[in-house]
Amino acid sequence: IKTLDYLKTILDDYDYLDIELFELWHSSTNPEFLQEVEKELNLEIGYVPFIFIGADYHTYGFNEEKLLSAITSAHEDPNYKDIIKPILAKTKVQVEQKTLKNN
Repeated sequence: IKTLDYLKTILDDYDYLDIELFELWHSSTNPEFLQEVEKELNLEIGYVPFIFIGADYHTYGFNEEKLLSAITSAHEDPNYKDIIKPILAKTKVQVEQKTLKNN
């Protein structure tokens, strides 16, 4: 919850931020999508939040400084690549997602 609350507070300052949330606990299909992500990326995601920023992922839990640094670095990277959207595009799972947007 700390991570989500923090991301909500910075949305207005970082208008380029595109935050997609995939709830696992209350979704019947998102755990199946998570399995596809794990298989495709050869990862084992054992906890949440598991944060993907472009082609990078972050497993350090909530750390405001590291999270902001990763967001800024990804934004400045001319070779930025989103690794989740291609998996989303080809999945047959009916994914439930929510987008956080600027107010």
